[in-house]
Amino acid sequence: MSGCWNIFVCGASSFMPYQDMACHTWALSGSQRSGRRTNERYVQQMDGFGRHFDYGGNLRGQTLVDIREECIESLRRLCARRKRLTGHRVYLCGGFRQGQVCPEHLWLEDHTAGWTYDTFIDQRIRRVNRIGGNHQPFQPGCEARPFDANGIARIRVDGFTIGQHESILRYSEDG
Repeated sequence: MSGCWNIFVCGASSFMPYQDMACHTWALSGSQRSGRRTNERYVQQMDGFGRHFDYGGNLRGQTLVDIREECIESLRRLCARRKRLTGHRVYLCGGFRQGQVCPEHLWLEDHTAGWTYDTFIDQRIRRVNRIGGNHQPFQPGCEARPFDANGIARIRVDGFTIGQHESILRYSEDG
């Protein structure tokens, strides 16, 4: 019985309802069971990445665009396994402003279906019937203003996690 209790406590400590997920937690995983752990791993990784480049103060001879692409690519290892609609060309997208080396916002674009999925804490999943293009400004569903063309980096992840797919079906709204 104590083993069951320990499993329950460990699982419960990581549980995160959809409405409590930051954009990065949902875009990387969307799992209610592992949301807190995903958030902690993201924060730790971005803190390290930001410190490495002095939060934009020392680009170490690289261009800001290249650093941003490197940052988003580094998030691939935090992405949960995609198990739904894996034939869809889905991109993890990061939005950057004013010299940032770490994204201030993450969202998903389904280039097969032509939809963008976006969220903030305490909001439903916002679904908009448009996707961004390379080297073009874009405004995902929850942002008040678009990100500049050089302020967006994308990596292809193909498909959705179970949590993302479930939340899109149950908790999304057109925006």
